[in-house]
Amino acid sequence: MPSIYYGDEQAYQGLKEERLGGDDAIRPELPATPADLDPAGEWMRSLHRGLIGLRRQHAWLARARTEVETQSNEAITYVSSGQDQWLRVELSLAPQAQVVVTGADGELFRWAAGD
Repeated sequence: MPSIYYGDEQAYQGLKEERLGGDDAIRPELPATPADLDPAGEWMRSLHRGLIGLRRQHAWLARARTEVETQSNEAITYVSSGQDQWLRVELSLAPQAQVVVTGADGELFRWAAGD
């Protein structure tokens, strides 16, 4: 099951250091309310909301088997399958971040940075 590392949903970046508190730069304190979130992270929050919605629509994904088809430093394609269903996910970071999810019935989800 994929998981979101604290701060990923905000596109936080930082350098992890091998010391006590070495995660502090990549896991800053979140604001008190969603209204106080940095607008620079909205693109990543939008992506997370879309993928979470897709996951909720396909409960079978909780028990799916996932196989990586291709991977590189800037892209990955994988297929998750189960209960006679499947989803193919194409994630690319260059030249811009984008995600395309297709299933047996065609395209289910498309997102690109800046949308």
